[in-house]
Amino acid sequence: MKKLLALAIVETILFGFYAFSLSPKPSTCAEAKNGSSASLCGFVEETGENSFVLNDGTGRVVVLGAKFEKGSAVIVKGRVFERGGTKFLNCESAELATEKSNSVTLKNLAENPERYLGSVIEVSGRVSRRSSNWFYIESEGYELLVLSSTSAEDRTLITGSFFYDPKDMKYKMRALEVSAYAL
Repeated sequence: MKKLLALAIVETILFGFYAFSLSPKPSTCAEAKNGSSASLCGFVEETGENSFVLNDGTGRVVVLGAKFEKGSAVIVKGRVFERGGTKFLNCESAELATEKSNSVTLKNLAENPERYLGSVIEVSGRVSRRSSNWFYIESEGYELLVLSSTSAEDRTLITGSFFYDPKDMKYKMRALEVSAYAL
């Protein structure tokens, strides 16, 4: 009877670890919580000797154990921990994200946004509204908010990280590169 009970406890623990491994990992800095494993995509905002600050438009995380140039688009994976209200990520892997950008239409983003969350994507469209640190692009009746302090031409091609902002419940893009294009 004791062996059966011990076996049941071990099975329950192993199933718990298995279920945890299947649960979705945080894909934005805002979602990353203390003790979680995360896969984040954003740009390097500040650099240190063997660290950098990753900003994805939803927040910031200090990435330890990797170094990239300021402004680089990167994808990092690792375990998150918090100290004094600051989020850190012990980097397990890191790579430049610009080579991994997907070219998508605004229609594709609107119809299946979860497919592109946390990814570096490339979209194009016509600028419909703008401010000093954001603008909207539109195409085929769809619109996307782009966070960028770079001025945008009327017809714009943007490469950036795509994310969901839980504060206002909208999908957005943090621009890494903005350029004009012709039809």
